[in-house]
Amino acid sequence: MKCGDHMPGKSATGRNGKVPYYEHSWATKRNSTLTKKTFQCEPTRVQAKKAEALVWGEFCKFIEGQNF
Repeated sequence: MKCGDHMPGKSATGRNGKVPYYEHSWATKRNSTLTKKTFQCEPTRVQAKKAEALVWGEFCKFIEGQNF
């Protein structure tokens, strides 16, 4: 995230069952006084299977590196 904010994990029910994803934290504050126009950070939502595969790959590179 460019803004440095967190993306909590969530899930939704789709045609193929439960679909896990991560959503930008401002999207969970819809009932607050903040508006979406205030935040221009992308992405707002990422499928968990895509994000976790990238993170796992980077983690493996890190622990296999000489600096670990």
